[in-house]
Formats: sequence, C-alpha cells, structure tokens
Amino acid sequence: MDRHKKTLVRWLLRLVGLGLVVFVVLTQVRWDDELRLVDGTVVAGDVRAQPDQSYQVLLEDGSVRVVRDAEIARRTADVPHVTWGFRTLGGRVLQKPSVGVIVLAALIFVLLLTGVRWYGLLQAVDVRMSMLEAIRFTFIGGFFNLVIPGSTGGDVVKAFYAAKQSGRGTRSVLSVFVDRIIGVFTLVLVAAAALLYLELTGQGGPGFRVAQITVYALLAGGAFGLIVLASRRVRRALGLSAIIRRLPLQHIVAEVGASIRLYRGQKRVLLYAFLISWVNQSGIALIVWALADALSIEGVTAIICLALVPLMNLLAAIPLLPGGWGVGELAFAYFFGQVGIPATEAVGLSILFRLSYVLVNLPGGILWVLLRGQDSREDIEAAVEQASERVEQLRVGQESTASPDGA
Repeated sequence: MDRHKKTLVRWLLRLVGLGLVVFVVLTQVRWDDELRLVDGTVVAGDVRAQPDQSYQVLLEDGSVRVVRDAEIARRTADVPHVTWGFRTLGGRVLQKPSVGVIVLAALIFVLLLTGVRWYGLLQAVDVRMSMLEAIRFTFIGGFFNLVIPGSTGGDVVKAFYAAKQSGRGTRSVLSVFVDRIIGVFTLVLVAAAALLYLELTGQGGPGFRVAQITVYALLAGGAFGLIVLASRRVRRALGLSAIIRRLPLQHIVAEVGASIRLYRGQKRVLLYAFLISWVNQSGIALIVWALADALSIEGVTAIICLALVPLMNLLAAIPLLPGGWGVGELAFAYFFGQVGIPATEAVGLSILFRLSYVLVNLPGGILWVLLRGQDSREDIEAAVEQASERVEQLRVGQESTASPDGA
C-alpha cells in the first residue's frame, strides 16, 4: 500500500473513531442521576441517598421528591436501580484526591515495570541499552500511543530510539514486537483465569458469556497461530504453508517467525517478561476497581475487573483514535452493562481511567522534546519501516550493523 493510500486509511479510521465518540456521548452518557422505580418510571435529577434508605431527588423545576426504598427497582437483590450521572461522578472524584494520587502512583509503577520488561528482552538479544534509557523510551512510547494522533505509534518510536541507541535496528524492532505480543497474550490469560475462577466458584452467569466466548476463542486462536508459525513441521503436516504465504499483512507473519528464531533459547527471559506482564495487567484491572470504588459504583468487584478490564483494554487497542478513545468507552459500556452496571457509570469509569493514563504519560512528551534533536516523525517511521523490511532475512547472529538511521 503506497503512502497516499495509507494516509487515506488513517483518516478514515480517525473519522470512525470520532463517530464512536459522538455515538457514546449521545447514547450512553447522562448528566443527571436517574432512579428507576418498581412501576418502570424513571425519576431524573440530583439524587441524594438518605440515612433511612430513602432518596431525595432535586428535580429540574427546583422541587424535591422523596422516594422510599420500597419504591425503587433493583439491579440485583441488594443493589437499588440508581444510575449516577456525570455530574455526581465528577463530584465524587473531586472529593477523594487521595485516591487519585494513589492511582497515578500505581500507573507510574506499571509504566516503570513495562520499561524493565522491555529492558530484559533487549539484553537477551544483545541490544545494549541501560535500564534508564529503556524506561525513558517506554514513557515516550506511551505518550505517542495515548496522546499523539497518527501512524507513529509508541512501538514505532521505541524501536526507532532503541535502534539509534544500539545500532541494531532489526533486533530492536523484534524486541518491541515480542514485548507487545507478551503483553497482549497476558491480557487474555489474566481475563481467562478470572473468568474461570468466577465459573468454578459459582459467581459467573449469563452476563459473562460473551466475555468467556471472546477470551477463550482469542486464547485458543492465538495459541494455535503461534504453534503453526513456530513449527514448519506442523505447517507441512496441516498443509498450511501455501495458505500462510498468501495471507495479508505478511510483515506480521515474518515478525512472528523471526521473533521465534531470535528468542528461541531465551525461555528464562520470556518467563520473566511474562510474570512482569501478569503483574502489570492485574494491577491495571485493580486500578480500575479502585476508581470504581472511589466513584461509589455499586456491583464492580475486584474479580469482575480482573475478568473484564483486560478484554476491554485489548479492544481499546484498536487504532482508531489515540488512547483507545471511543472504542474503550463502548467496550466498558457493553461488558460492564452485561453484569448490570449502567452505561453512564461504566463510561464515566472508562473516561476517568483513560484520563489518568494520559496524565502519567504526559512526561513522555517532555522527554521526547528533549531527546529528539532533528528526528521528525517521518524520519522515525521511515527508519523503522526499513528495519522491518529486513525481518525476513534475520538470522540470529547475522544482523547487519548498518547505521540505525538507515535500518
């Protein structure tokens, strides 16, 4: 695909992303609180719970309506059907600044661990770089992923600066590719483990069926794909070699094969990276749980977040808009909605989580401005694309030592 077609596709994807954001705002977001009564009517306004379990609702005309607990429908056996609007959710956030500090600190820790994970993968294939540099490039990559629109994603930026620092362009590209694959695979595994726990303990139900089908299908499909791409013997036995050669996105097929060859003997490093990724993905799910608790969203538990948040974050990685905006909010609304969480509350939780993530990645923008020198975004894209073109010829120990700017 030539550059003009790529640009057109990127703009079409952005328009789709913007359309999703508008759709979410118009259909899923409510400004006022809503009380759903047993008779099916909805009372909207500023809802305030009272000590006697009744609710006072300040209506738009300024009058106050008192609604008794017995009049209110139930979401579950012990959760009243109250949907908190954006105004109330925002007020709760401002009332708990300590939670915000803890969440931001936890997200920074997750980013640091991500840098440490990538550092281990770099060292394993003889790409020499300090841990501090790996962490710095990770923050810069996070800034591009979450803040900067366009095709220059965080992985591209990380690969470029690793190549420029070490002089090993192809291995830098593959280290970033393996780092991303481990992260995605762990996302699915964390969700699968939590969903299995829910099922075995009798806490599952119809609300988790779509998540279960999606996660188990991704797990099975991903495992099968890796086995097929890793083993020529399996490909020949199944008669898949010719089919794989005709698949689109051949650069991804080549990167998988080259990565397997490059990291074949690095089982300990891969296990170390997997364990760090497990801590990261579990930690992010628990951060969302902490935010839900701060917003007083009833029905969101730690195990539900471990089961659903990894899947929702995986879907939010679809590159329509930076940071997963639009897709992430729809995913939160849908999957949390399946377990009884109102869409407005789920979308509010998603927005708060995404804003927190953007905030902790903003320092990456400062680091990039200080680091980039004369490197433009076009230079970064071209250099990494050239390195990617050499992936199919990669053999361990045979990488060209050409300048990273031309790799």
